[in-house]
Parts: sequence; structure tokens; C-alpha cells
Amino acid sequence: VLFGGYNGDKIFDGLWLLDVERKAWSYIVPSSPLQLWPQARSDHTVCTMVCEDGEIKVLLLGGQGDGGKVLSDCWMLDVSGKGEKLTLDGETFCRWGHSAGCVMLSDGT
Repeated sequence: VLFGGYNGDKIFDGLWLLDVERKAWSYIVPSSPLQLWPQARSDHTVCTMVCEDGEIKVLLLGGQGDGGKVLSDCWMLDVSGKGEKLTLDGETFCRWGHSAGCVMLSDGT
């Protein structure tokens, strides 16, 4: 999964999914024009999670937006083009140039 990025000229807000068997990228379009969607960014973290039902979720955190503004938002996206801005408890979490990992735990049922 790839979200956003910077090509030296422009910052992007696209979500892409790589099919490793077909060796091809698919562009994920927001599910509707009114769908909340993260702003364009670079230097952020994206973690991919496969839920027990097989649904692919993408956790996106922070980064740098237009003009180098450090972002503190957190989003949960899915490959059907739906996005949800998460409200987190605690201090503001402004970060860029970081990395993170996702761990899925199961209770064994």
C-alpha cells in the first residue's frame, strides 16, 4: 500500500494498492466525492492490516503537508475508498519522517 508522497515538485494524496501476483498498481478512488479523505502529504507512516474477515485496512499517521506543515492527524482507510479520521486521546502527535509497525492480535477464537 502506498499513500501520498512527494516527487520533488508536488505532494500527493492518492492511495495505491500493489497486486504482487499481477505486478500492477491499482489506484483506490475515494468512495464518493463527499468522502472525508486525508490531505496530501509526505514523510508519513502507513501501516497495512488484514482483518480477520480479510478486509484490508490502512492506518495513516502524520507527515508533512503543504508548505512543510507538520501534521498530527490519524486516519483509517480501506481499499474500497472509505476513510475515517480517528480521534485519539492524549497529547497532539505531530510527527514526520517516522516509521511504525502494526501488530494484529487475536484471542484465538
